[in-house]
Amino acid sequence: MRCRQSISRRRTTSHIETLNSGERDTLFAAAFGNPFEAAYVLSVTLGLRAGECRGLCWSDVDLDAGRITITGNATRSLDGLQVVTAPKTKAGNRTLILPQLCIEALRRTPRNGDLIWPGPGGSPWSASSFNTAWKSFCRRNGIRTVTYHALRHTAATLALQAGQPPHVVAFMLGHANVATTLSLYAHVTPVAMEALADAIDAGYGPRLRGLEGSRNGHKLANPNESAAIPTETECRGRESNPPKPPRNDRKKRRPNLSKRPGSAT
Repeated sequence: MRCRQSISRRRTTSHIETLNSGERDTLFAAAFGNPFEAAYVLSVTLGLRAGECRGLCWSDVDLDAGRITITGNATRSLDGLQVVTAPKTKAGNRTLILPQLCIEALRRTPRNGDLIWPGPGGSPWSASSFNTAWKSFCRRNGIRTVTYHALRHTAATLALQAGQPPHVVAFMLGHANVATTLSLYAHVTPVAMEALADAIDAGYGPRLRGLEGSRNGHKLANPNESAAIPTETECRGRESNPPKPPRNDRKKRRPNLSKRPGSAT
């Protein structure tokens, strides 16, 4: 019971750490020319995981076509070696379109083997060494020190705030289910709702303001007259063909005696 309580408490108090747009721009400027520049840019724009960056090969990138394919994830094997394994889920294996910012950063990255960022001996960097390099970069350049995974959260958060559909963001992140994306980034909902309200005001605000003091495009004769939508009774009175009365209220037709059976002709 004690373990369950601690797990529940940890889940409810979890907080997703992200960089804001200004901090992201500072990161772009500071990372220019850094050996890991392209890794930082890919993570903060397309949401690549640290393991996906460490296991990325040049054969996974087509700079001319502007595409990158995520086919592996660098992990430590049971014998302690750094290896590249397949993604855990089918959705993790994905092809993304590269923004020009990423293409330029990758073109500035030197090629020293099959891996884009090879570690000692040509194998992938270990997770601890990669994270240490990231934190040292933040301290040297006055960037708020966050976990490397916060770059992935930043990419997802800013994409959702920019109005990208959740299923597009889920594909970008390699989530198998869009519900995972929505549950992780529910904090974006208030911002998205504010943007939705602004969009409604921008589209319908002028029309609604145009109704003030007018009805159906005509100025009201009486300033005290309401500009509300006319009622059904008012609409009925304006119709050129008023509704027919109920059948019981119709006048009975007079019989045509000249055509009665048996009558004289």
